[in-house]
Amino acid sequence: MRKLLLIIATLTTLSAQSQTSVYHPFPDSAIVWRQEGYTQGNCCCSGNFCLDEFDINYFTNGDTLIGAFTYNKIYKTGNGLVWVNGPNSCPPTCTNGQYYYYNSELVGCFRQDIPQRKVFFRYANNNTQDLLLYDFNLNVGDTLSAAWTFNSGINYVTAIDSILVGGNYHKRFQLSGSAFPAELSLIEGIGSTLGLLSPLMSNMNVSMIYNNLLCVTVNGIPVYPDTATACNLASQLVDVSDDLNYSIVPNPFTDKLNISLNNYETAEVTLYDVASRRIFQQMFTNAVSINTEKLTNGIYFVEVRDNNGFYKKEMVIKY
Repeated sequence: MRKLLLIIATLTTLSAQSQTSVYHPFPDSAIVWRQEGYTQGNCCCSGNFCLDEFDINYFTNGDTLIGAFTYNKIYKTGNGLVWVNGPNSCPPTCTNGQYYYYNSELVGCFRQDIPQRKVFFRYANNNTQDLLLYDFNLNVGDTLSAAWTFNSGINYVTAIDSILVGGNYHKRFQLSGSAFPAELSLIEGIGSTLGLLSPLMSNMNVSMIYNNLLCVTVNGIPVYPDTATACNLASQLVDVSDDLNYSIVPNPFTDKLNISLNNYETAEVTLYDVASRRIFQQMFTNAVSINTEKLTNGIYFVEVRDNNGFYKKEMVIKY
């Protein structure tokens, strides 16, 4: 029995090692990064914000040709809340909270140099220069390149292991500057454990900033941190009333999308594509089913309004 267990353990180790020798780039399919965080301002001095909390998704949709290279476009959607400080106030006593929203806002685009295992990024408002976003061709002891877009200047690779992403083992590069090995890491095909575009600064050492990658989906299927945990996506708009309770199923969807309310009031549903173009709109009572057979695969947004003007928008994916 011990021999059998030893053989199984050996085969498992060899399988994991063989998988991590294969590079896993960002997928070409629809990928969504869900992250949360906050930035704390100089709240004890007048004229500065107190606390900026956010819950957003980064997602890919479409591509663009720049020069000789093809880039994947990156958008963001979600919401945030800025607390404006009063005199000598600090969290959690901040006051005057103000919501803000992202509605399929173009952030930039990235391209992958798969042979070199590198990812380059261009901002939407400055697309004249490639910035090195990720380098997955690293060894233990390597210092992150000075060209690294978000390098804090102290990060180097302390260990390399593997993590299961979907059904494959991807390399994980653990970085210095953190008291916890997995808290500040790079993962092939995922990015940073702090978020796709977040500064590589440990949450343990920088109390003014907090970033956390909650989950990642590919074609609507959770792949990180595991395949069993549901990855609830951030809404572009928050509820302005607790009276509007509804469901949008399934998500992801294929040929049909069902919207239902918990009351019998008249409401309106509108379906938008990622470019905010209206592709469906209908009044309904209690429930409605949308035929989506002819829609192309990608990311869509559903907006529901009742006759009191309450609304919310959810991101849904067709695959």
